[in-house]
Amino acid sequence: MRVVQALDAGGVFATVTRSIGPDDTSADVEADLATLGADLLIRVVDDLAAGQAHATPQDADGATYAHRLQKEEGLIDWRREARALHNQVRGLQPWPLAWTSIGQRRLIVLRTRLVADVPEVALPPGTVLDMTRDAVRVQTGAGALDLLTVQPEGRRAMPARDYAAGHHIGAGACLDVAPPPPVGPGAATRP
Repeated sequence: MRVVQALDAGGVFATVTRSIGPDDTSADVEADLATLGADLLIRVVDDLAAGQAHATPQDADGATYAHRLQKEEGLIDWRREARALHNQVRGLQPWPLAWTSIGQRRLIVLRTRLVADVPEVALPPGTVLDMTRDAVRVQTGAGALDLLTVQPEGRRAMPARDYAAGHHIGAGACLDVAPPPPVGPGAATRP
């Protein structure tokens, strides 16, 4: 895009798009866009040198502001629905990362999988439902989520199943639910 004095407001010479798969993380998307963007940059520079590049003005009505991510945004609130939590885990990589805790131990959640056709249960969100061959299944506010890869604070990433077995976490264990959001005048809203 052409550089102007306003933030991200200059005309655009070219764009590239990439679909986002259901399990792609923001790190996956960023790496692919870096490669696609580098190829596109070479073509635009060649077009500029040949006098064939034309900038298209940006539509200010379509612009949105993305705030700087904060570490606190990684805290998993198990009362939210499974898809929102799956997207939180995918979107907060490689930083600040999604996390929960069990007791006083912080547990970073690196990979999850949505559970299809989970039976309705009357267990609180954050309750470990069971262990599958490759995951720890957790009740959410709506549906369930399989934890595939986790990282205990200060340790390496590992399969969630191995972590649970090593810490004697089984069905019925509860992952900590985030504190309720503030209410009242001036309270921040949660995305």
